[in-house]
Amino acid sequence: MRGIQRHACFPVEISMSANTGFQPEYLSLAQAAVITGVSAKTLRRAIKAKRLHCYYVGRLVRIAAVELRRWIESGGAAPDASPR
Repeated sequence: MRGIQRHACFPVEISMSANTGFQPEYLSLAQAAVITGVSAKTLRRAIKAKRLHCYYVGRLVRIAAVELRRWIESGGAAPDASPR
């Protein structure tokens, strides 16, 4: 898997408009959490509910940047408005 940075604190940005510069094809849960502003636990819940597609590389979970973009655009990363 080319372009995967294994360090959890690797700053990654997915440009929603232009594809300029290096963008990893697959993201770790930590990277996807930083991009979306939600926790890795929230991403795991979305994966379990089949709202977000992921790939397993051994025990590692990877999310395709395209899938993450679709999930964000569909409102998947929007804050929950229901009171608790």
